[in-house]
Amino acid sequence: MLEQIKKNEGSWPSGPKVFGIGLSKTGTTSLNVALEQLGYDSQHFKSGRTGRVLGWPEFFRVDAATDVPCSAHFEVLYHTFEDSQFIYTVRDIDNWKQSIIKHTGLERPTKWNPSVYMQSDLKPEKFESFIRRNQYWKSLYCSHDSWEEAYRAFENRVLTFFENKPRDRFHKMNITGGDGWESLCSFLGHDTPNRAFPHANSSSD
Repeated sequence: MLEQIKKNEGSWPSGPKVFGIGLSKTGTTSLNVALEQLGYDSQHFKSGRTGRVLGWPEFFRVDAATDVPCSAHFEVLYHTFEDSQFIYTVRDIDNWKQSIIKHTGLERPTKWNPSVYMQSDLKPEKFESFIRRNQYWKSLYCSHDSWEEAYRAFENRVLTFFENKPRDRFHKMNITGGDGWESLCSFLGHDTPNRAFPHANSSSD
């Protein structure tokens, strides 16, 4: 399988990867921009090359990736990519709920209806992205009766998994709460840039 992915996608980076595994609307876009500014080939939710929602071919191809494609699979990513590092972005749960409702238009995650997003004339690559997105949503949100329940269940999943893992592979950041370059660069071992930490999508939040 790996050889087929490599054949289709070309060579991929050999160094340690970085995965942002926070839920959507926890600063994942800002983290992605920050990683790009540190020199990583980082992708957020979709591939900038193909436009597809991130999946296994893209994970092999990039230096870093963020948002729910990583969140849904972080345990497998941990065991697949040796020495990879994981950044769990968090946010005040009440603020997160307001933002995710605005982002999705849904008062409760159980109201997610994938058929609304389905079109009969989807091209194969668009259909693939649709399937991936739907799988990620189902695994992270749709089995929960409320957004708060979904958030707490995911947090428990993350913290339980990383409880006994090496500390240099897991880092928690509250970007919306003020964490920035110092927090990120001390974890990744980079010098701190002489620029403001990016805050993407702040207007929508």
